[in-house]
Amino acid sequence: MTIQGLLLDFDGTLLDSEPWHHQAWNAVLWEHQIQLTEAQYMELLVGHSTAHCAGIVNRHFGTSFAEKWLVDTVDAQVNEWFHSRPLPENSEVETLLRWSRKAGLRVAVVTGSSRLLVETALERTGWQQLIELIVADDDVQHGKPHPEGYLAALQQFGLEPEAAVAIEDSATGAAAALAAGVACLICSNRFTDQQSFPEDTHRIRSLQDAQRWIGERLAE
Repeated sequence: MTIQGLLLDFDGTLLDSEPWHHQAWNAVLWEHQIQLTEAQYMELLVGHSTAHCAGIVNRHFGTSFAEKWLVDTVDAQVNEWFHSRPLPENSEVETLLRWSRKAGLRVAVVTGSSRLLVETALERTGWQQLIELIVADDDVQHGKPHPEGYLAALQQFGLEPEAAVAIEDSATGAAAALAAGVACLICSNRFTDQQSFPEDTHRIRSLQDAQRWIGERLAE
């Protein structure tokens, strides 16, 4: 079946924002004398929704933070930085988005982040005009690795799983895409390079490679 939809993870895939999320967690936890090393952040939190991360933090450190408070406070810190700091630049992102729209693909973001953060970043980068749909953590009951987000995107686009491809950077996200029946390209980064990815995924080095991979299949 011809590829008709491109479903994109956000943090770590479209935007190099994992360092900011790590810093935000530590900024919030600092007052409680808790800090996450980069290794702990990579092992425990990367790839999970902020809501899921709150529960992970409580279980790992034996704390009893109100999870909604923790989620809202971390998101508020990241959102402040999204507004006030220059966002990381990656020219391959806009190139892929523009190429995908020109090729007639339906383009969605499927993310464990809040809609607020994604919309803020898309507005700052100017990518909001290139992305048709956002399925954020606010929109689902079950975050990745559950396939609900991907299934919701497919349903809203009216596509079968075989007609879409996902791009993820984490094993958790890849598991969600595959569970939805969607082919998945893995473009990992320093936060996820050492993760064990499902065998059914396709490893790529860059978003340029993703464009090439999709283009070859559109030409078949």
